[in-house]
Amino acid sequence: MSRMKGLSGAGIWTLDATKFNKMLGDLQNQFSPPLTAIEVLNSEALSILQGAARKTKRANINKLKARYNIGGSSKYAVSGEVAHIPMVRIDGKLVRTVSRRLARDPALKARVMKRVAYYKKRAMDRIGLSKAIFMAIAKDSLDLPGADKNWGADSKYIEKAYNIQKSAGKGPGAPSSGKGPKHGGASKSWHGSQTGSATQEKEGYVIKFTAETMNTLNPYAKGVAAAQSAINGRVGLFRKGMKKGFFDDLKFVTKNYPNVRVS
Repeated sequence: MSRMKGLSGAGIWTLDATKFNKMLGDLQNQFSPPLTAIEVLNSEALSILQGAARKTKRANINKLKARYNIGGSSKYAVSGEVAHIPMVRIDGKLVRTVSRRLARDPALKARVMKRVAYYKKRAMDRIGLSKAIFMAIAKDSLDLPGADKNWGADSKYIEKAYNIQKSAGKGPGAPSSGKGPKHGGASKSWHGSQTGSATQEKEGYVIKFTAETMNTLNPYAKGVAAAQSAINGRVGLFRKGMKKGFFDDLKFVTKNYPNVRVS
């Protein structure tokens, strides 16, 4: 895996995998029997994607719930204001979620609350979406062995966001008419935004992948930095294992190289 690059809001970004590439050959021989180049690269590519998913931030669930708690108070409010969404679109027009008008028009209020409930469900379904891009790369673009496992403490959110995007990725979201949701409301910018390949090239077996949404979908998540940190972390882990002689310790290998078949 010589390099990974893609497009972001800041232009083209590149992840440095130079030290990682140099590590791979030595890592192969730390297992008995030694791993093939394909096995070690598949394993480490998956570990990088999973590590990046762990390091990528996700939405705060309590803050998210407070946003859709219309009319209620919240400790997340700023300067005494209620921290909820102020408006939704009904029949193509923005309508306040709290107003005297709604008190006088129960039918309109019911439509507004229905829209708020729709957006809340969609937001809850998208928890972990910035992390799920890495699962999409592993499963859909690269078809890496073991890609269904080892996604960390947020795995349930990652899997849910991934599955919803897979099933509803082509849906345009809620209709602007305000007559109720007709689609899954998946993020079109996420669906199918990643590409990847695993091929035999002149320099050997090479894995490449790109993702256009790693820091455009959610800048707060800082997915690009998370991916680079994951690469550096795998190199640091290998060096530590070599220096301390930890590769003779089955517990160390099993814990830190879960994507390798350890016997």
